[in-house]
Amino acid sequence: MSKKYWSYILIFAALCFIISCAVKPKKEPITKTVTIFYTGDLNLNNIGRITTLIKRERMRNPGLFIINGKIFSEDPISTLYRGEAEITILNSAGIDAIVLTPDFLRFGFKRAQELINQGDFFFLGANLYQTDKLRALAHEYFIKDLAKTKISILGILSENADF
Repeated sequence: MSKKYWSYILIFAALCFIISCAVKPKKEPITKTVTIFYTGDLNLNNIGRITTLIKRERMRNPGLFIINGKIFSEDPISTLYRGEAEITILNSAGIDAIVLTPDFLRFGFKRAQELINQGDFFFLGANLYQTDKLRALAHEYFIKDLAKTKISILGILSENADF
């Protein structure tokens, strides 16, 4: 075989090598399913059904359970225990966070802080401050690692919320 023939084979081999190095195989996208349960103005009479649904779904996919809105009822038990009954129920329900609303201040700032200390979940209120202490009543945000993905939830009280 001639030198010219070997030159062509060498050039062809070099081109194949260069092309094979330059072409990267496509990676399949990673699909993750995270379920976020979000409710406003929770009626605690339905918490049993909601908790069952959430626990069932969390066995299939990781998830968050967030409440935004009114949690205290007008029932005598809510007034008698000043919110403690609701916090106890929500602790057993396995919620992740509550975004505070003016309703949460129904029993005053001091009682709100006591209820926050009793909760096994995050209380969110990035812009909810006691004016005399200039410190936030609750957490501004929380971060949870679900399915090896960090998810951050920020809780902000609406500017036009009535107190």
